[in-house]
Amino acid sequence: MKPIVVLDDRHLSGERGHLDGFRYLDPEPQRLLAIDDDENFLELMAQTLRLERYRVDLARSCEDALPQLLFNDYSGILLDLILPDANGLSLYRQIARRRPGLVSRVIFVTGALDRGEVRRFARLVDNRLLLKPFRLEDMVTAVRRLTGPGS
Repeated sequence: MKPIVVLDDRHLSGERGHLDGFRYLDPEPQRLLAIDDDENFLELMAQTLRLERYRVDLARSCEDALPQLLFNDYSGILLDLILPDANGLSLYRQIARRRPGLVSRVIFVTGALDRGEVRRFARLVDNRLLLKPFRLEDMVTAVRRLTGPGS
């Protein structure tokens, strides 16, 4: 009968050469939720974040997003403020009421606010706000800050 598992403990005696072929498994990718009614923009965000090794779920409305938010844990949420069935702020309030641990993980995305509205909104919430059109690098940076070590 052959052994099921062979243990290699040569590293305990200081030997290192036998570890050259050893590979670590990649950790599970962090999971994000992107919510936007613009299908092309949503796909562009998702593709960009997937290239950065994030797992990205998509929603095109508050109705689509709410069940995902209730039953999944997310490292980050990209939330458009203008959605077809409600505004993103009302969804944010539902998140705060039903899943308060996710509130700090929301990054707001919008192209509908003028500078005055942006300032008022920024005072209302303490979350990051990306104004469309934004550079994809800025989105990736914001997500990394949110999901990185120590966050």
